[in-house]
Amino acid sequence: HRLSLLAPYDVSVSQGVNDVGGQALKASFASKFTVRDGVWGTQTQAFDDQDTWGGTQMSGIDALGNTLVVWQRSEDGISNLYARWYRATAGWQPEVALESLPETCFYPRVAVSPEGDAIVTWFTSDANGNIKVYARRFVSGAWEPSELNVAPMFDGIFNTYAEAPAVAIGGGQVVISWFSVHYIPQPYETDYTLQQTAATLDGAWPDNPTGVFSSYYTF
Repeated sequence: HRLSLLAPYDVSVSQGVNDVGGQALKASFASKFTVRDGVWGTQTQAFDDQDTWGGTQMSGIDALGNTLVVWQRSEDGISNLYARWYRATAGWQPEVALESLPETCFYPRVAVSPEGDAIVTWFTSDANGNIKVYARRFVSGAWEPSELNVAPMFDGIFNTYAEAPAVAIGGGQVVISWFSVHYIPQPYETDYTLQQTAATLDGAWPDNPTGVFSSYYTF
């Protein structure tokens, strides 16, 4: 991993270290050094979609300085989601389309673990106003084959509106949380619920998210 800028470091090697022939270090070794300040690199662009930019972009970074950038692109009246890695040692990598749905996406969120795994989550809205929660994981250097609906219980619910999600990754787990609002026409009831779903990095998502807080208003 990269060393911290302007940070002091102590290095010590004991006589318990052996060479390839099995001979121990004859004397212990110790040294100190301080890392210099950093230098900004040349400015580059993750994307250049002046005419088709959808209005939102997010990014996340791992412990080695590799950065994942996600942005929206408007195509034929539909807002689609794209991703691109910047590798600290190799520069920009090819962009990847994260979704294949004919539905508008919004509120993308990104989380990257120190080890370089990542997850992107977003909402889609169909012609009836139904909100769905989708995600796609990047694990062991590769994207999942396709996006996954991580909250299937919301399929087909009319007039469901969800606030922007929060996403986290670490310890072999991924977690997505969001605030949903369900409008029930009769007797004009509104259900506010904080939802959450979790899975392992490459495991299956549960069939239904869990509601950790819910309140109802009737008028």
